[in-house]
Amino acid sequence: MHYKISLILLLFTYSIFGQDIGKRVKEIHSIKFLKTDNIYTCVYTDVTFKNKLVEKSFNFPVLKTIQKIIFDGFKVEKDHQLIVQIDNSTIVKFDYRMVNGMRKIKIRQNNFQKKTFGVSAFFSEKEIQKKLTEVASNQIVSGL
Repeated sequence: MHYKISLILLLFTYSIFGQDIGKRVKEIHSIKFLKTDNIYTCVYTDVTFKNKLVEKSFNFPVLKTIQKIIFDGFKVEKDHQLIVQIDNSTIVKFDYRMVNGMRKIKIRQNNFQKKTFGVSAFFSEKEIQKKLTEVASNQIVSGL
């Protein structure tokens, strides 16, 4: 019971104190990037839940590193995956595929400690680039 209350309070704190830097809604699925203190968070709706929208997230400390990983993946012409170990228990797979003639990315996340996984919808390079560029612009302008 305490874990549920703590989780609710944590999510509520993120929604109040987290700075919503960029959000992209695609049909009913979305992806957004938040910055809280010196930690960035990628939050996406999980497509594995059919009846409700469930958001999954992962944290990363350096914005430029994640930008480079994502955008370098769009340069490869073949369908492929880039696998990144975020921390001791979280693996994030960036899955690049050609969908309707356009290269798109899908995020797959596995958290071994919590025994959870999540999958985002496909997003185009322009959709991701717009949101990550807004994050970088916000960081430069505000001096964060």
